[in-house]
Amino acid sequence: MADIGGFLNRASEWARSDLRVDALLLVGSRARGEATASSDVDLVIITESRAALFRERTWAIAFGAVARSVEEDWGAVRSLRVWYADGLEVEFGLAAPDWLAEPLDPGTSEVLRRGYCLLFDRSGSLTIHLRNLVGPGNPPA
Repeated sequence: MADIGGFLNRASEWARSDLRVDALLLVGSRARGEATASSDVDLVIITESRAALFRERTWAIAFGAVARSVEEDWGAVRSLRVWYADGLEVEFGLAAPDWLAEPLDPGTSEVLRRGYCLLFDRSGSLTIHLRNLVGPGNPPA
């Protein structure tokens, strides 16, 4: 069984150490506190280096042995879904900073309004920006 808290700590540390990462958000059922044992972890990585991170995926192995992965394209967010050998499934969504620009895309707005947790914010400005856009986030689960 995967240690979700440990994984989120490692993901936050990685975001802090990789200067290409502007922010890291937890979204989905884990951010809302509605996760089940089979729920995946949905992360959004805000970065100007979206293409480079997607192309160079060695960062994904920092979190464990990768059993398999697939690419997913959600328009403004391009994702790398990774299944780790320990059973954890993580969707790493890579988005440019304009993903959070006003007015929010309806899909982005829905994702954030349903629940988010800001795990890392390099500039320190997203907490207020997100609160103004969609309301306060959730504490880490």
